[in-house]
Amino acid sequence: MVGDASVDWLSVASAVIDVMTRLADIFFGPKLECVGITGSVIRAVTDVLHSREFHFLVCGARIRAIPNRISGKYVVKEVKGKVEIYDYQGRLVHGSLSVWIPNHDDFWAFSKTVIGKETHLPVSVDVTGEGTLLLLLAYSPTYSPKEEGKSIECPIKSPDESALIILPDLPPGAATWQPLADSACFNYNGYNGQPICNVRGSLRPNYKVRFMVDSHNACGMKHELTLSELLDKCVSSCKNKGQVIHEESTS
Repeated sequence: MVGDASVDWLSVASAVIDVMTRLADIFFGPKLECVGITGSVIRAVTDVLHSREFHFLVCGARIRAIPNRISGKYVVKEVKGKVEIYDYQGRLVHGSLSVWIPNHDDFWAFSKTVIGKETHLPVSVDVTGEGTLLLLLAYSPTYSPKEEGKSIECPIKSPDESALIILPDLPPGAATWQPLADSACFNYNGYNGQPICNVRGSLRPNYKVRFMVDSHNACGMKHELTLSELLDKCVSSCKNKGQVIHEESTS
């Protein structure tokens, strides 16, 4: 002891226990892995009165919870994901927490979903099995939905196509995201069409997309691919009714 200084041993013990619990969850708890990329179509209504609606290609990362063989723990608590965009020189262009969207297991039902001002997608979820992290929305003004039987044409046909890219841009402490609100919009590959949101800059096909997921009771993961690679897999998934296009995760 020096002077009147004292040690709050209860707080120290509590901090040590928290650290040990966290380490135990990482080594003996469940793990998270990226199964692959998914793509689907969704319709957003931004102005019901004037019938303003837009169709988007929705690109997501399918995340799987892997139970630990020793402990058997399976539910991954409070999983959060972050998406970052880097230019070809490695400079951060955009970075924000993202949100979770419904799994595209029923592609036809999902493609009929309408999102609007009442829609609030969660930042944090508990994952048992699989969940889908939103990576980006892509919009093309030339798209006109065509339904044939139980199929729907994808808004973006190729990763080389010009498009408007929309990413969540959540304020600190946000628990949900309302689509098209709190968003960062970028012109992709020379897009100069209708600006349905405030455009912050431009993205190129060779820019890197890095996404990470983590939880307080599981070992997280991160993965990186180019924007062109992401859109290629997303479009491929969309053309195959939301089938997961498999990836190899990196840690």
